[in-house]
Order: sequence, then C-alpha cells, then structure tokens
Amino acid sequence: MHGNSGAIGMLLSDSNVYLKATNRELDAVTWELLKSTRVKLDTIRVFEEQIGGSYRIEDGLLPGKLNQLCLINNFMLKHKNEFPPTIDTSSTYNWIDQKQTIYKKELTAYLGDKRMENDCRN
Repeated sequence: MHGNSGAIGMLLSDSNVYLKATNRELDAVTWELLKSTRVKLDTIRVFEEQIGGSYRIEDGLLPGKLNQLCLINNFMLKHKNEFPPTIDTSSTYNWIDQKQTIYKKELTAYLGDKRMENDCRN
C-alpha cells in the first residue's frame, strides 16, 4: 500500500458528487470543486511519478473503484476549458487523459459490453 491510498479514498468517497456535477453548468460550487479536484489529482500524479517504476494508482483496483476514478475524470474533462489560460493545467490534463484511456480499457476488459450502474463509459 502506498501513501496516496488515503487521497484516492477521499476522492472515491465523493464519486457521486462528481457524477452529478459533470452535467451541471459551471457555477460557484462546480468551479470550487473543479479547482480543488485539480489540485488533488495533480498531487496524486506527482506522487505516482515520484514512486516511479511500474507503480500506477490503478494497480489492484476492482472495477467499481476504476469506474469511480473514471467518473471523476469525466467531470474534469467536461470542464477542462473552464480554467483561464493563465493557469497551466497541461501536466494534470495530460495525465487525466492517459488515465481515462486506461480506466476505460480496464473496465472493458473486466466487463466487456456489460455496463454497471453509473458506468463512466456511457
């Protein structure tokens, strides 16, 4: 177990918030959620890079948790263009794009064409 498991757990506990916020127009609440989630994901990204080697945050996660991370990324990707150009989000969003591809690929490997409740691939 690595030190970022607590950070991931905190994000996962809010996955239903991200599910509901994804389709909302940007308002004061979704803007704050967007900013704080970017910081959290960027922290996890840096932690993953610092551990190095073959470690990846998704290692050993079951489909339900992969789906929760995917829902969080859906929210982030939906509102990607909301950040002003003065804030450099490129490293974070490159990582999110890479992770989203991995999460969806792993979910498809686990589930095939079946869909779980609130499946992020819908």
